[in-house]
Amino acid sequence: MKDVILSADAELFLYQVPNKVYYHLEEYCNEFAHDFLVNDVRRKEIIKKRGIFDQSHFIEYLNKFVFPDEPSKLIKKIGYIDEEPELQEKYSDLPSFNF
Repeated sequence: MKDVILSADAELFLYQVPNKVYYHLEEYCNEFAHDFLVNDVRRKEIIKKRGIFDQSHFIEYLNKFVFPDEPSKLIKKIGYIDEEPELQEKYSDLPSFNF
């Protein structure tokens, strides 16, 4: 399990995800946003209001459908780091994705 940063046009969150997701974060995020949410009927199990989703829905998707034996989890809310140089430096090496 490895750490990544996820957001949805708002505050940043640090999550722990399976290694495969860490190394292919953009691919998994795009698959969720552009395939699963558009074409998969199981999306209704995660998304209650069509078109409204964030990083927590992505994590639920990973845990329910992709890696049920390696559950991802929220580590902490990082918040906004644009004006925090020390936070930018601390998390600069981690993969990130903004939905």
